[in-house]
Amino acid sequence: KIEDVKANLPLQVLCKGFPPQFQAYLKYCRALRFKDRPDYSMLRGLFQEAREAIGQAEGQPVQDHDFQWNEGQEMPSLVPLEPWKPLRQPDDPESVHSIRASALAWLGCALGASKAAEPPMARPAPRPPAP
Repeated sequence: KIEDVKANLPLQVLCKGFPPQFQAYLKYCRALRFKDRPDYSMLRGLFQEAREAIGQAEGQPVQDHDFQWNEGQEMPSLVPLEPWKPLRQPDDPESVHSIRASALAWLGCALGASKAAEPPMARPAPRPPAP
């Protein structure tokens, strides 16, 4: 019931009081079809923009640990988050090969192949150049 209400609510109403990037995010996500590949870098950029706008409005940058439940609490020394790297997707060319190799290795185990621990697609390491 709540899902239907939210799905049929105009985005202007659903996102009222939130930065405009939330509306852009939901509009983009609602338009995705099942086989579409989301542009994660663009979507992440939307939230970076929102974070920077909030920081400018408040006069100080928003920190990774700025949550309501942390307000007024003394925070221990924190380790900064590592820079974001796009995640490999199952349909990435390199990932497809490794998924196929894993599937073939699993199939070898299931069929009782003698070298089940070694993936069938494994290639020998290159030899060092002759002196």
